[in-house]
Amino acid sequence: MNRQAWIPLCWTLGVIALLGGALQLGHFLASREDSTERPAAPEVAVVDPNPAPDTFTGFPGILMAKNAVDLAPKVEGTLLGYRSAVGARVKAGEVVAVVDVGTLKQELQMAEARLRAVQADRQKSVFDRQNATAALQRDESIAGQLSRAELDRARGQRRAAAAAASAAEARVAEEAARTSQLREMVNGGEMRAPFDGILTEHYLAPGARVGRATPVVRLIGDATLSVKFAVPAEAVSRVSPGTQVAVEMDGTTEMLDGEVETLSAELDPATQTVVAEARLNARQAIPTPSGQGVRIFVSKTHPRYQRR
Repeated sequence: MNRQAWIPLCWTLGVIALLGGALQLGHFLASREDSTERPAAPEVAVVDPNPAPDTFTGFPGILMAKNAVDLAPKVEGTLLGYRSAVGARVKAGEVVAVVDVGTLKQELQMAEARLRAVQADRQKSVFDRQNATAALQRDESIAGQLSRAELDRARGQRRAAAAAASAAEARVAEEAARTSQLREMVNGGEMRAPFDGILTEHYLAPGARVGRATPVVRLIGDATLSVKFAVPAEAVSRVSPGTQVAVEMDGTTEMLDGEVETLSAELDPATQTVVAEARLNARQAIPTPSGQGVRIFVSKTHPRYQRR
């Protein structure tokens, strides 16, 4: 074969060799890519606005007393002591603390004595007026038999008796007012519960000097408790006024029934929560101090609610 015939043959064989090499290289690279581990796609956390009952831990809240008051004396004096200990339940009108009003009691006794005296004077002046009136009427009935001077004297005695009776009535009113004021001051040394409740704090020790309006003891209502709790923005649709709730006190399994009364219309931008308030329907015979942490469950199908 001549040289010119070899040249096309060599080119054909070279092209075939290049194609074969490229094919082998493609298979090698493909197999290497299959054997290399690809990074996993990042997982996206999804928050369920309606968590399953067995995983929901409740809305955090706190027990609040609807009625709370600091009791103070109405007079100055020395605190004698307390009639009930902290944590004791008291009835409306019950004395819970006493301030010494010994001096005022003495003044009251003297005022009552003066009042009795002026009341006796008033009674005497009333009799004198009645007698003077009767005498004038008798004299006028026989005016033809009496001189003008005698009639004028009878009329003067009637006027004097009436004036004395009026003066005696005024003294009685004055002494009665003074006596009433002292009696109120004496009673002001006794601090009485304005409603049924629980004593939560003694502010001062017995023997302390107290003034008017000085807080001495704190009382919270025993029958009107409510709870304030935070509702996440994604769960607001589940809570509205009238919604029935179950309230579980922290650290216990005790549950109380309640009903949502108010729901704030404003979302807290920092916490992304809305504040709600629920009123407890009925008080159970368990300690429920104001300020205690609680958990609020909206759904009555929750297992914690069914445990009661």
